[in-house]
Amino acid sequence: MHTARQETINTQIDDVVLGEFSNIFGARVTEVPASDRDLSKYNTLQNAYDTSALMKTQGYDSYDIYGISDGTQLAMEVLRSASQGVRSVFLKGVAPPWIPLCDTLDTAMNNSIEALVAECAADPVCDASYPDLGSVLNGTLNRATEGTLVAHGEPVPPQAVTAMHSGRAEHKSPISIAPFMPAIVYEFARAEDEAPTIEMIYDSSFVLEEDKPADIRRGATVSDPESETNGELALSNADEVLEIEHQLDLTLPALLEAVARARSRADGGPS
Repeated sequence: MHTARQETINTQIDDVVLGEFSNIFGARVTEVPASDRDLSKYNTLQNAYDTSALMKTQGYDSYDIYGISDGTQLAMEVLRSASQGVRSVFLKGVAPPWIPLCDTLDTAMNNSIEALVAECAADPVCDASYPDLGSVLNGTLNRATEGTLVAHGEPVPPQAVTAMHSGRAEHKSPISIAPFMPAIVYEFARAEDEAPTIEMIYDSSFVLEEDKPADIRRGATVSDPESETNGELALSNADEVLEIEHQLDLTLPALLEAVARARSRADGGPS
């Protein structure tokens, strides 16, 4: 299982993340050396020097920097290495200059995939329902990369298989989609027309409303016994998560009220 996780992380993710940009990046990486330019000069430090040179060339004695996303790292590199003329810097999302940001963009997804495989293997029910999840995921990604993973007559790209990890992180869902993720892997692996879990999660853009599992259970039409069992397991797990969230909704207001009363008594107010 550990080997399967490592293969997923070290072999698959770069291809998945870079796949949709490969044509753009590939053309640029090929073009620069062909023009006798030094590719090693294309880096954040050189960009900082270029920023300073550009502003001087434009005739600005002082200027402000507004850094967004990766621009925050460039803005801080300008402050560190080429700060002459900088009047102020506004940062939206901080990435310290010493962090290899672009080299670690895949870390969060890597960790998410590794955790999914490890936690399912450690849970007896999940492991029994979705055995050897890491190998199944690896095989599915390999087939998707090769173009042999086909659903509804169309090839399924590897990005579709891993989209649930980024989708879970980017969209706040009233119900966590995590309990459904092993079932999603298996449905992608089977590549059958009936994939109720994939349809439920992906069609809702990774955001499940509170009554969604019940709606899906009522409307599910699956003929394969294994699909029905796996789908029901995922829905049952979602019901448990929903019940926990409901209990929290009931207890948190009471807890906050109790804390407020305690603070009031401590301040000498009425109990």
